[in-house]
Amino acid sequence: MKKSLRTALAISIPSVIIAVGVVSALFAGPTPEPTIANTKAGACESNGVTLVVDFGEASDLDPLVKCASEFSGTGWDIFEATQTEVEGTAKYASAFVCRVAGYPAVEVQDCADTPTYDEGTWVYYFATADAPDLWLLSAAGSAQRSPECGSYEGWVFTTPETPDAHKLPSVKPAASSCE
Repeated sequence: MKKSLRTALAISIPSVIIAVGVVSALFAGPTPEPTIANTKAGACESNGVTLVVDFGEASDLDPLVKCASEFSGTGWDIFEATQTEVEGTAKYASAFVCRVAGYPAVEVQDCADTPTYDEGTWVYYFATADAPDLWLLSAAGSAQRSPECGSYEGWVFTTPETPDAHKLPSVKPAASSCE
């Protein structure tokens, strides 16, 4: 009797766990998308992640700075969350930044392949809440990084002619509070 009870439990318990997992998956719903409702121009003062896009010294464009309040997602997702147009390459459509807010123009880069440094390319930086005044070159792609509250995501367009002093985003990251 004990053996048949153990056998029945050994078969039943995994079946119940699998059933609970399937039911949970059915009712869990999709992963939440980044929200655009809590976006504002300028750096975040609290509870958000700041996006900085520096178009480079040669562009004559002012840097773009936007706050994504209550942001949750990846460094790539923050473009959508801040309503900032981003275009990847044909091969890496949501992983390698080729164009941001229409820059560079299609005539300069067609985004069919990964732009070379000689053509000009976007370089990805971040600053954390722990070291808010320091831009760090990201070793991971934006689709692999998940910025935390109080951090900055920075992009700067560079070419071989870009002076070393202008290879970091021109907007200085600053501390912001998170609750």
